[in-house]
Amino acid sequence: MRRVADGVVGGEPFFRVLRERHPDADLVILPPIEATPPDQALAPVDEVVAVARAARTALDELLAAIGQPQPDARHDGWRAADSPFVCTYVARAALRGIPDGEAVPLLRTIGDTLLAQGWDARQALDRPAGIVAGDGRHVIEAEVVAGSIDLRLDSRPVVAAPGTIEAADEVLR
Repeated sequence: MRRVADGVVGGEPFFRVLRERHPDADLVILPPIEATPPDQALAPVDEVVAVARAARTALDELLAAIGQPQPDARHDGWRAADSPFVCTYVARAALRGIPDGEAVPLLRTIGDTLLAQGWDARQALDRPAGIVAGDGRHVIEAEVVAGSIDLRLDSRPVVAAPGTIEAADEVLR
């Protein structure tokens, strides 16, 4: 087994204290945190599936509208927030191999298309070639990265039991 060099985690107080108290430990497994269900009602499977399908459809419609219905890479899935009971459906797509000088015009086309579809689209302030847009149900980010455009669409948060999210995934497959 390879040990991590002290310089990598030496500045982290947690790891420094851990190494001081347990110098012979190579791996630490922490117990899971017990999550308390929220006070509000949990969404049923059909609502969770509807949120995921709406996110997929929104991204598919954007890709079709810009003439890129088949992205080079696609990944969809759930992301938990601070609680395993609050999840957001994330749909990602990547348009790769865009020739030099064509990525930024395509990004502008994406922005214009989103505006035409009723989205509130703006330039991302923290990125030189990026867009952030929302339609009240979803948020989409598009960014030019080294000859490609990466798109990420986040659904509205859904409050559901982890088992419900797993059941929705089975329906969505």
